[in-house]
Amino acid sequence: MSSVNKVTPRWYEKIGPWVLKNRYIICAFVIFAIAILGCYVYFSCKWIAKDTFQICTSLLLTITLFFTALNYEFSASKTINDYKTAKDILTFNTANEWHKAPLRDYQKTSIDFENRFMAMAERSVEAFDKYFEGEQEFRASLKGIFNFFESTSVGVHKGLIDKQFIFEFFSYIFEIYYVDYYYFIQYYRRKRNRDTIWINFTNLAEEWWPNLQSEVEVGVKKSTIIS
Repeated sequence: MSSVNKVTPRWYEKIGPWVLKNRYIICAFVIFAIAILGCYVYFSCKWIAKDTFQICTSLLLTITLFFTALNYEFSASKTINDYKTAKDILTFNTANEWHKAPLRDYQKTSIDFENRFMAMAERSVEAFDKYFEGEQEFRASLKGIFNFFESTSVGVHKGLIDKQFIFEFFSYIFEIYYVDYYYFIQYYRRKRNRDTIWINFTNLAEEWWPNLQSEVEVGVKKSTIIS
């Protein structure tokens, strides 16, 4: 089934915001015009008071409904704008956390311990896990990074964080960590008997890079840390 994108008419884009902004003035003007009309038909056209009252009441009811619709449209538009603003702020603040403590410190610590591990003779995933479990500071830093990636990915999947912005900011970073730690993440999941550990992070990375998992598994892209 094909879907048709709804396009806002060009005339509404120009007139709509102006009407919403000046709706109280418009309403007051229309009420004044109805009062003038009532006076005109009563005094000049010699309508009886009952008929004059009925037509004015009908017009006032119409303008009341119109004004209610305008208020609803304004409230809906404001809610959408407020949601978008909140989403943009959350997205920016989330991305900005990467350059602030404690994540900045986590990165420095993990790089230091990664370099130490890379200087070792044995660099298998089992050796890395033993090294990871034995170095408390490294373990806390690496977990902190992956937990941040995971919470960010959850926000993206739930629509709370702008996906395109996060992609532009984190896609390369996600790819590096995914490739470098793919086999460790798989090993860690099996060891803990939990396939969902950092699952949103890996799912998002694989969504951004559809061939990433297969490229790692066949050796097209290789970890710079674990061999």
